[in-house]
Amino acid sequence: MGGLMASVLLAGDGFGFMMFLVIGAGVVGLIIWSVVHQKKVRENWLMFARKNGLQVQGATNRPVIQGWLGQVYVTLNTVVRGSGKNRSTYTQYHVGINAPMPQGLSLTKEGFFSKVGKVFGGQDVQIGDRAIDDAFIIKAGDMLGAHNLLSLPPVKKALLYTIARHPGLRVSDRNILVEHNGMTGDLRKIEGVFEDLTYLALTLDAGYQELAGGRAMPQGVQKTKPAPAPRQSSSSRSAPAEILAQSTYVMGNAATTRQASAEEIPAQRAFQPQPQPVTEKHSEALSSMASALDQYAKKLESGEATPQRSTPINMEDAFASQDNSTAFENANLNDAVESFQSSGAAALNDYNPSDAFNSAPTEHDTGQSGFAAFDDPDGGDAFKNPEPFEATEPSKPAANTETPATDSADKETSLAAIIEKLSDRSLMSRDREEIIKRHLGTSWEVELKVDRLENTWGFDTPDNLRDGKTVEAVGSDGNKYVVRFPKARNDDIGKLRSGDTLKTWGTLAAWDDLFKKITLDAQ
Repeated sequence: MGGLMASVLLAGDGFGFMMFLVIGAGVVGLIIWSVVHQKKVRENWLMFARKNGLQVQGATNRPVIQGWLGQVYVTLNTVVRGSGKNRSTYTQYHVGINAPMPQGLSLTKEGFFSKVGKVFGGQDVQIGDRAIDDAFIIKAGDMLGAHNLLSLPPVKKALLYTIARHPGLRVSDRNILVEHNGMTGDLRKIEGVFEDLTYLALTLDAGYQELAGGRAMPQGVQKTKPAPAPRQSSSSRSAPAEILAQSTYVMGNAATTRQASAEEIPAQRAFQPQPQPVTEKHSEALSSMASALDQYAKKLESGEATPQRSTPINMEDAFASQDNSTAFENANLNDAVESFQSSGAAALNDYNPSDAFNSAPTEHDTGQSGFAAFDDPDGGDAFKNPEPFEATEPSKPAANTETPATDSADKETSLAAIIEKLSDRSLMSRDREEIIKRHLGTSWEVELKVDRLENTWGFDTPDNLRDGKTVEAVGSDGNKYVVRFPKARNDDIGKLRSGDTLKTWGTLAAWDDLFKKITLDAQ
């Protein structure tokens, strides 16, 4: 009996030892994997910084990447919350807004507790758009300015687009923040997040410019990191442009907004001088002038011609005193300047009553009345020796070679022409909307090279396209396309990969002016 118990104990110790080895190996393997993963993540972050010319700061295990990414200032960093077993790491993506925002503007995602807060007055601003009001908790010190900015259709579209892709979106004053759990090393994900936030930031910039009347930013600004606008005392203002413009200057500090060039402002770009084409006549005239100057230079070198020198002015003679002693010695003025007898007495002296009814012309009478403009013209010898003249055949009207006018001057006949028109920087948003409205329902066939494939989303997506596939591609004409396919075609569209070619028919749905992409709805 004792031997049996001993064998059982020995067997139990062996099993426990094996379990200890397995658990220990798992812990060691997890630690090694974590170290390798963190190293790979840091390498990818450094690669992202070098690729885009950004600065790397902070510790090696917790780097902070900052700098200008295109037209916006971005920051990529991590934060750690909690302690012990509840300790978690989060990756933060920051994008600065260049234009001044309404004072105290804050946008956060709608949630359960925020809905309860709304009931008790936890929201300051109501846009009147159900999609925006349901998606965000909106607060602002300048409520009218926030309402005017967030009511712009492009701004609403950008906000709904970004919140759908990044539910943790937060906008505070002039900073846009998205936070993800963990420290990601996926470069495509990092670039995609910053691309979405850049789209939102530049749309808010454009919204400010439109409300401000398309005017340029103040002079003397520097390309520095955006900072929140200072608080200002509230006062009544008469226009949205004045409301938003109050936060343009940072009192006592360096300017924190980027100078907008004339090419970025449609209102100023329309008045920029346009280069005039050089015609053939201009070229011949310039060539003749250059040839004449060259010949004259050769004559000067050979001595055949001498340069003409202007005679210096004698300043002493110019300011010498004038002798006016004999100016009035001869009282008999020249006939050309003899004084005119305009007195009434002189007129009566020349009057002869006997000639009052004499119709014979006087010496200076030309037979015309005082209203010479209404007298019959002098025909001269026109009717003394009339000569027959040859009647010329009336010219035939020129054949109408012009293309019949369409309902609108902007009615294009090809999709490429429409894209070229929509890409015109001088157009305002309402002009592009009019162009799109005129071509709704028209179908075009496009040949595409697939870039990436995504699921179709959006609050305003038509029912037949919901839960379908969206293909981002480059057309054979070099333009960028976004084609939305119905759910019924998910099986064949879902097989597409980057680099595949696709030919399809689609109708015009929208235009993305920021990334110059045209959206088509496939049939």
